[in-house]
Amino acid sequence: MHITWDDSDVTKLIEFAKRTFNDNDLSNLKKCVRNCSVPGNVSNPCHTHSNEHQSSQFKRNEGDMVGQYLDDLWSSRSKITLFLEEVIESASVSYRNVVNKGLKDGLALTSDSDSKIAYLSWKKTLVDKLQRYIVREMKEDFIKTSSEGRLFSLGTCVFDN
Repeated sequence: MHITWDDSDVTKLIEFAKRTFNDNDLSNLKKCVRNCSVPGNVSNPCHTHSNEHQSSQFKRNEGDMVGQYLDDLWSSRSKITLFLEEVIESASVSYRNVVNKGLKDGLALTSDSDSKIAYLSWKKTLVDKLQRYIVREMKEDFIKTSSEGRLFSLGTCVFDN
């Protein structure tokens, strides 16, 4: 499903996504990409300090390829808009599945529970999609620059879609 977003809505969504993807998530993403594994949990939102860390670039040093790929994604408004549309769609499916399962099992959905489920569905989907994006970009770049691209080790990871 394709939705046309107002420019102000896109800006708000991008800012929300930046606030929810904190330094801990970045660190876990880098570990995940290095180890080619999927973490079992999603960190809580960063409430302990301001959003200053989100206004800076993700790339920490010259060898930080994950940070560079994230910077490239976040700096392209068209790329990040399409990316976040995909995240919203997947997160809403996840949210509906959890809520429907709970209701089917006879659980009551309070307002607090509803907002927590929505947030965790968003957060998990955002982190998962970023992992897949980074691995896909790394794989494509490596294959372009390698004479032995067929031997790229991430080809068998769970991120291959």
